[in-house]
Order: sequence, then C-alpha cells, then structure tokens
Amino acid sequence: MKHVRLAALVSLGGCWLLASKPSFCSAKADWGMALYLAGESDLWQTARYVAEATSAVASESLAVAALLDGPLGSAEGASLLLAHGDRPTERSRQGQLNTGDPASLERFTRAARWQFQAGRWMLVVLGHGMPPVSAQGIWRSGFLCGGLASDWGSSGKSLTPADLEKALAGQRWDVVVLLSCHSASVDYAWALRNSARWVVASPTALTISGRSVVGVAQRLASGASTASTRKIVETVVKQVSADLQPEQETEVVVGIDLQAITDVRDSMRELSGALLEEPEIGAAGLEAIRGSLPWVGPGGEMTDLAALGRCLAQVLPEGAGRRAAERAAAAAVAAVPFLGTTEVRGTDVEQYSGLVVLLPPPLAELWDDYEEASSLARETGWGRLLAMLRTRATAGLSTTDLRREK
Repeated sequence: MKHVRLAALVSLGGCWLLASKPSFCSAKADWGMALYLAGESDLWQTARYVAEATSAVASESLAVAALLDGPLGSAEGASLLLAHGDRPTERSRQGQLNTGDPASLERFTRAARWQFQAGRWMLVVLGHGMPPVSAQGIWRSGFLCGGLASDWGSSGKSLTPADLEKALAGQRWDVVVLLSCHSASVDYAWALRNSARWVVASPTALTISGRSVVGVAQRLASGASTASTRKIVETVVKQVSADLQPEQETEVVVGIDLQAITDVRDSMRELSGALLEEPEIGAAGLEAIRGSLPWVGPGGEMTDLAALGRCLAQVLPEGAGRRAAERAAAAAVAAVPFLGTTEVRGTDVEQYSGLVVLLPPPLAELWDDYEEASSLARETGWGRLLAMLRTRATAGLSTTDLRREK
C-alpha cells in the first residue's frame, strides 16, 4: 500500500489556512514543482493546460502543486491542484486572489512546500511580464508597466523585483523558472539571490504554448529526477527554447547562475560610479551607444549588460570607466552559462550575455518608482545613474552641471 501525506488548504476571506488531516507517514518525492499560473488574462488557456497536463504526469518522483488563477471575469476565482504518485489529482477552489500581490505568491509557495516533502524544488511563474519598473504605474503612455504575473482582473497589478524578494524571503528553491517576457533582468536575478540557486528566464518577449513545462515535468517524473540541478537547468532552457514559436527568431531563453550574481552587482556598482565621473558620456555619446545596442521592452527600456559593457569600453578613455565596463561585460557572461537560442536580433549571440539592464527609455515617466521596485537600483547606484543619463540626454548637461544642480 502506498503511503501518502495528506493536507488541505482552505480559502477564507482571501487568506489560505492549512488544515492537517491524519496521515500514514510523510510521502517523499525527488522533485516538487510549484506552478504559479497567472491565468486571469489572455493566457488562461495556456495556464489551464499547464496546470492540468503537469498534474497528470505526477509520479512517485514528482509532486506537483499548481495554483491556477482565472479565467478573466470569472466569479469562481483560483483553483489549487495537488498531485503525487498514482493518487487522483486533488482540486480545491481558492476564491478571488491577485497574482500580482506578493502575499499571494508567499502563501502559495509556503503551502506547496508544506504539502509535500521533496528533495529539490522548482518554482514556475507563468504570466505576462514587463520591464521591472513600477507596478503602480499601470497604463502610462500606452504601456502596461512593471513586473511579472500580471493580474488583469486586479487592474494589471504585477510582481516587481521587490515584491518577488519579499514573497520568497526565507525560502530556498533549487530552480525558479520565470515564463514571462523580459524576466531575465539583473533586477529579478538579484531579487532571487537569497531564495534560489538558478533562474531560467527570458530577456526578450516570449511566446510559449506551455508544452515546455509539461516536458520538464515528464522528465522529472522519470529517471531524469536524479540528474544534477545544473543538468536540469540546461534541460529546462532547451525545453523552453524548443517551445518558442518558429517565426519569433529574436526570442531568447537563458539559465542564470545566481552564485555569480554578486559579481554582477559589484561590477554594476563600479560601472555606475565610474560613469558618474565621465563627462564623455554626454548626450551625443549616449545616443551613439543606444544606436549600437540591441534593445528590448515595449519602450526600448532594456539592453544586454555584456553588450553595454563592451560598447562603453570602446568609447570610454583609458581609466576606471573602461575597466569597469569590461568587468561588467565579463561578469554578465559568466553569470549566464546557458543560452537557449542562436540569434539575438539577427546577430551572433556570443556578443551578448542574455542578462539585461535598464537604461533611460524615451518615456521618462516609466522610471518614477524604479528604486522602490528594485533593491539592485539602490545598492548599485543604477537608479541614480539612469536619472542622470536621462537628464543628460535630454538637456545635454555635463556631470559637473548635474552635480552642481544637486
């Protein structure tokens, strides 16, 4: 007779409570998958498919907890699916919730970890994503701004890097998969530094069917569950890359090693400090840099960190600025051992890391709450640098002029 650990989650006023039931013993799995599916949008069909199909392949090696929100406009709210071994999938209604609220993510992830005893854990966040700027600036200049797992039923509220860091504080995940557009930013990676070992994400727009998640689950449910975590990350990158739409040649998926993210942070801090001292990066210089870099985001807000560093190293004079730029490029490349494409905007991918950073976009209002949304912006001085470069690009002021104004 197969022994299982049973538990129930009850939704009460939007707050989940855990209620234990008698159990034979604690059933264990090699891997646990927690699926946070922001389906209250036009992604409902994809989210539902992922929840149903992934739960269906659960095995003794793989336990699955899926929180499925949506569909948009439905009064039924979210559903929780639990699956392990050959038991039928358990389903329960969770009522209305906001996937863009960090409290929703925290309650779900803690509950999933309480439900199952797994040797390693993977968190998958699926939903619309945008550059990591303010989640409060919902429709600014025609763009839905800021964060991951956007909940269209809650005015488009999304998870900023600060939200992600808050929701997963005190938890430890082996792999976090962010199936959202523009999620491979340094801001999100830094926000996950204390709660995850690896991150799989995309620096570009992302079009997926959900088959990649099911494919990963099938591998974890079989013999692949004993492979190293690094090998599993490589598998996830390959699976998601294979799921990209053939006509979307510029879509990219990357695997980020969070043990290297501190070096990226330190290099960005050094680079921002050096650029604040470089009068050569004036309005004309910034426009020249922008014209030679690949840009992603609805307003062209982000660019590849390695490409930026290499471009700056070519235009800066010999000194601290050039050295900082070269270090930033090297750190970005070292942090991304897995690239799931061969092209970035038709250019050899070896020039890029797949890890993106924010630079001043044409729409300055998108940046109002950047430092609030990202601890990286504060710790590296990148938020201050962006404000300075934006002002310099629009007014043509020198560093000395800006410092005198401040």
